[in-house]
Amino acid sequence: MQATDLKSPAYSGMQENIMDKPEQPEWVSTSQAAEILGVSRTTIHAMIERGDIHPERIPFGKNFIYRIRRKDLDSVMLRPHGRPPKTGE
Repeated sequence: MQATDLKSPAYSGMQENIMDKPEQPEWVSTSQAAEILGVSRTTIHAMIERGDIHPERIPFGKNFIYRIRRKDLDSVMLRPHGRPPKTGE
């Protein structure tokens, strides 16, 4: 059996997708969200309380944990100062 050369032209597009762009999870924890946005977990929880981020609450024993959709974080990063867009006044 012959070894596959990932540098060959037949695999060039595949190599870029697999090696250069690691797959990002659709849902992230509050810790991961904090790291992505460059803020603390306390700030993430404050953003949740203000309604800037809308996570899913997942039951965990007597408590719950938050999971935040990655695309919601991407939209927060595009906002000026991370604030939600203003609605009509």
